[in-house]
Amino acid sequence: MDTFTIADLRKEDVAKQFGTISTLYIPPRDEGHVNLKGHKKLHASAAMKKFMTDLALKPKFLEEYKFDPVAVVERL
Repeated sequence: MDTFTIADLRKEDVAKQFGTISTLYIPPRDEGHVNLKGHKKLHASAAMKKFMTDLALKPKFLEEYKFDPVAVVERL
């Protein structure tokens, strides 16, 4: 695996190595993640998970949602 800095990505010879299917991994700044004081962990309801899955997997449903999101949500 090659390692580059952000500045390296501006160099033409480095930029040529990347295409539309390239994956960039930016490692975390800190070794261990620490939540800030007052951090509130959010959870999605089962209904929200189903709604998001339906948007992703049902093209007709997504089309309806894009056309009139309020109507789709009120229908549920």
